[in-house]
Amino acid sequence: MAESQSLLAHLTPWFYQPIEDRGTDALAYVLNSYQDCRTALKELLQDADNPLPPIAKVTTQVIDDLQSRPDMIGCDEPGERRIIAEVKFWAIMQPDQAGRYYEKLAESGPGLLLFICPEQRIHDLWGEVEGQLRNREPSILLGTVVETEGMRRAPVSDKDRSVVMVSWRLLLNHLANAATDFEAQSDIHQLRGLVRHQNTQAFQPIDTDAPAAALLRRETKLRRLIADAKRTGLDEDWLSTEGLAGGGRRRYFSIKGASPPWLTLEIRDGERFDRTPIWVGVRNEDWKDRDLPEGAVKWRTYSYLPVNLRFGLDDQSLLSLVVRQLREIADLVREACPE
Repeated sequence: MAESQSLLAHLTPWFYQPIEDRGTDALAYVLNSYQDCRTALKELLQDADNPLPPIAKVTTQVIDDLQSRPDMIGCDEPGERRIIAEVKFWAIMQPDQAGRYYEKLAESGPGLLLFICPEQRIHDLWGEVEGQLRNREPSILLGTVVETEGMRRAPVSDKDRSVVMVSWRLLLNHLANAATDFEAQSDIHQLRGLVRHQNTQAFQPIDTDAPAAALLRRETKLRRLIADAKRTGLDEDWLSTEGLAGGGRRRYFSIKGASPPWLTLEIRDGERFDRTPIWVGVRNEDWKDRDLPEGAVKWRTYSYLPVNLRFGLDDQSLLSLVVRQLREIADLVREACPE
């Protein structure tokens, strides 16, 4: 196969896109290029009691009249949508994402709502998906869950549809085992490299006994996170750093419309601060005798308000979570300490 037809050559024009879009496009390229892989995908995902027709083609990033954009759609020969797939690494679910995508399946015949994600995320992501479907009107209820290593599935009650969640590892292993030529094996190998890289990028729990290099990477990620969060507040014009400095583990700022001359956004260690490593500190003399919000910690001459982090998020999702909490803290400070 010519170099211009390789997986990486196919992806090159899209390297500016988010990583999940690149992963989706790479997977679609493999499936569209090799019949063996499309057959293997169908065989891995389908329910023996409700088999899928052969998948003829997959498309990506298709926007319909509702401005909803599933990552990948697998169609049979007549063009009916048999698989609607959401490809995840560590980005958060959007509101009602599962329900909106479920509605895009073919109106009759078998169909799968598919989620592809890292194996360690299957448990939590399944709960989110099931909750979104259950909370629709009318509810979309799932039957008995069947779980195997790297995969979870459940039928939709009273429908010939299923919800399936499969790990990247299991999926790519299955495709590789089914691939019959060198080009397919090579392309899957390249996609595995992308997946392995992403599995090291998310914010994850880390043991204090971890190697020094892992602790340093964690520290670097947290420092960048608080710097980016402060920069976002400045860009949105609800934070100020006029006359203030700070770097590394501590960033100084003030909140527009509030009286404290400065606060700190910082990484804190120690038993008092074990719930989250990032806190906003305000001096007790500025907070005075007002009630502290739930979860705040008093330590020496400061009161610290927690910025709670969630494991399993990519950098952008984690930053959005931190910025949202900082806005909430800013509102509390304005209320307690107005100018």
